[in-house]
Amino acid sequence: MPLNEDEKAELVAYLDGELDEAATQAVEAKIATDADARAELDALKQTWGMLDFLPKTSPSPNFTHRTMERLSLERVRTKPTPTRRWPWAIGWAAAVLLTAGVGFVATKHLWPTPLV
Repeated sequence: MPLNEDEKAELVAYLDGELDEAATQAVEAKIATDADARAELDALKQTWGMLDFLPKTSPSPNFTHRTMERLSLERVRTKPTPTRRWPWAIGWAAAVLLTAGVGFVATKHLWPTPLV
């Protein structure tokens, strides 16, 4: 039966040496008894081996400078300025006051006065 995603992830963690002693022993027992687990482990080992043949890249000399410059620009762009908040706050306050005023006037004129 094919392995599920959790079992595959456990095999990857096993190859990376990320498992504790008990989990390592459990994976080794599964590998010893399950042909599908052995096949998956072999496929993962071959994949890891092929990674060694990929070309190694190195960052350009100005990589750090460009990255820090972009981060600085992002910080400047996303930083809200206090001057932009005031028009919105004043607009909302005016809308609330206008709504309250219209509601008060409409209530005075449209609501019947009680007879005492």
